This record gives sequence, C-alpha cells and structure tokens, in this order.
Amino acid sequence: MKRYFLPLIILTLGCNSSQVDELEKTIVAYQDLPTEVKQQIFKVSYIEINEPKRYVKKTKKELLFPWIYNVIFERVNDGKVFKTSGIKGEHGSTYVIYDDFLYIPNHYNIYPSDSLSYLFTRFDLK
Repeated sequence: MKRYFLPLIILTLGCNSSQVDELEKTIVAYQDLPTEVKQQIFKVSYIEINEPKRYVKKTKKELLFPWIYNVIFERVNDGKVFKTSGIKGEHGSTYVIYDDFLYIPNHYNIYPSDSLSYLFTRFDLK
C-alpha cells in the first residue's frame, strides 16, 4: 500500500494542466458573439474582459524551436493551466477571455470590414 501512495500523490498533483483543444468547444459566428467580445476582438492580440481578472497569459518557448512561443493561460484562483499549443486547424493569434470562455478566430487575419464572414471557436475553460 505504501509503495503506491507516493506515485498516486505525484500523479494527482502533477495533472493540473489541459490542452485547450481537448476542452469542450463550440463554433460561433461573429454575429453570435457577446457584445463585449465584439467590441474587443479586433483591437488587441489578447484581452481578458472579466473584472476582477481570473486568468494570466504567459508565453513559453518551444524546446526544439526556441523562436516559437506557445501561449499558456493560468487561472488565478486554482492555478490550472490551459495550453494553446495543441490547437488543430487554422486559427488566429487573437485571444479574448470573457467569463470562463476563450474566444479564438478560425482565421489568421481578421478585419472589422469582413466581420460577418468570420467564425470563432469558443473554448469552455471551466
């Protein structure tokens, strides 16, 4: 029994991160985005609209490709980490967090003039 206790503790405490792509996700059209997200999506590469802030954005270099930086979000209240490195398919580099949802455009370059044609992926960070 004692031999299994330490590995179990390490396994339990060590699994405090998730790949964003493995979370529950929904495809959302621009017109269906919350108003708060629409107001910010074209302005910056990252913004959290929540008050008080619930997430911290960090970047981490790839081990084999040091010129590539992966975006990581850490939830403030419990330290849970969400990694964006495994997102499959085309997606932009704009990240908006509102409530417990992460919104990422499904297009590399987004412009307000073409906004009605854009789709976004909403990831549930709960």
